[in-house]
Amino acid sequence: MIVGFPEKIPLSQEDTAAFRAVHQLLTHIKRSRLGLKDTDVFAQQQRLKNRIPHFLRFLWILGRFGNLQKQDDMHTLVVDAQTYIDNRGNEKTLASWPFVKDVILKILSEFGVHSERVALKGVKEKSLITPGGYLRSKGWTMRMNFDEKAGGFASLKALQTYAKQLGDKYGTKAFQHFSNANMQILSDR
Repeated sequence: MIVGFPEKIPLSQEDTAAFRAVHQLLTHIKRSRLGLKDTDVFAQQQRLKNRIPHFLRFLWILGRFGNLQKQDDMHTLVVDAQTYIDNRGNEKTLASWPFVKDVILKILSEFGVHSERVALKGVKEKSLITPGGYLRSKGWTMRMNFDEKAGGFASLKALQTYAKQLGDKYGTKAFQHFSNANMQILSDR
C-alpha cells in the first residue's frame, strides 16, 4: 500500500518539493520491476514482492542511521558497517555483498540513488567480506547520495529528516510507515 503525499503541510515550497521527491522515489521503487523480467509470471511476482522490502530497508538504514557528510563538494549519507548490519531487520540478504552490489546498488542508481561501500583507511578490500561473500561488521562504511533525478541534496536531507522523525515517533513500527511512503508525519509539525 502506498499512502498519498499529504495535501497540506506547513513547509516552504522548497522543503515540500524535497519531501515530494522522496515520496516519489519510494513510490517508484514499490511500483518498479526492480530489474526483473516477466513479472506477470507468478514466480517472478513473488520474487518481486520479496525484493521490494530489501530496497526500502536499504534506503531506511541510510536515511535513519546515516550521518550527513560533505566530501569533494558532494553530500552523502554515511553509515558504518556495524550499524548497517545491525539494522537489516528481516532483510538478512542485505548482508550478501554480491546481492547488494549487483542488485541493490545497480538498480537504485537507475532511480538516481548512488551508493558505494568504502573501505576504511588501512583495511584491505578482501577483508571486508567473508569467504562466503557476506559483509563483515567492521572495516567499511556505506555512502549514499542523490543525483538530480532523485532530487539532489535537498531530497537526501529530506530522506534523513523523514526517517528520523518516523523513528522517533513510531520506534519499531517506523519502517512500516516508511515502506508505505506514509508522510502524514509532515502534517504534524
